[in-house]
Amino acid sequence: MSIRTGRWRVLFVIEAMECRRAMTSASFARIESELSFDGSRVQAGGLAMADFDGDGDVDLLTAMSTTEFWVDRLAMFANDGAGSFEFHSWVGSQGDVRPEDGSFSIPFVTGDVDLDGDIDVISIDLNDSLHLHLNDGHGLFERQVVLDLLESGTLDSASKTQLVDFDQDGDLDIFVSDLRGNLTWVENVANGEFVNRALPRLPNVESVDQVLAFDFRHDGQIDIIYRETSPTFRLVLRENQGTNSFRPYVARRTSRKLHRR
Repeated sequence: MSIRTGRWRVLFVIEAMECRRAMTSASFARIESELSFDGSRVQAGGLAMADFDGDGDVDLLTAMSTTEFWVDRLAMFANDGAGSFEFHSWVGSQGDVRPEDGSFSIPFVTGDVDLDGDIDVISIDLNDSLHLHLNDGHGLFERQVVLDLLESGTLDSASKTQLVDFDQDGDLDIFVSDLRGNLTWVENVANGEFVNRALPRLPNVESVDQVLAFDFRHDGQIDIIYRETSPTFRLVLRENQGTNSFRPYVARRTSRKLHRR
């Protein structure tokens, strides 16, 4: 990435995989594409790839800084179909996104939240407000504030956001965690309505990161896995007991009978 005065330019490097039907191996070709737009300052931090403008190729969404200190905006760059990217639109306004504890790990995620066939964006701002950016199908986004996580008393300084069908009803809900082990999932009810569903705090932890929610047992219940960073460093897997309360996962042996043919 190069930073210059005047017109700012970001050098984006793609390792493209070339799949060949007649071969079992895959080869990679290095492609360099320069992202550029006018602005006062550019610092890339966070990246998502999807067909945001609905033209059949993969576009880029990245968090960028328009101030000296904060990564505070999301920019969408449209793919011209040949691997070159041009600035297309801002997603939200200044201050709609923030870095995670001063790093450039941006808590924004993408997915089809309103089930209309295009890719929407979820972000969290400096005040811990959760924003939904609805895509019009052509890469232009309309913003709405879903929830003030801090005011609701749910989280303090959210660090991880994930879209997951927490209640298994066919749409994407929002799962959010902070560094202190507080968890919540925001239910996607319908027609742009969301309901906060606070979860029990992770027990006996002082600091955690990389909290992920998924159904690892394939029983229709969303479980969680996280990395504890204080008081010890360890990876913990907790299973959902069916009431969105979580207990440490214990591997269970199953007896299998062997049949001779």
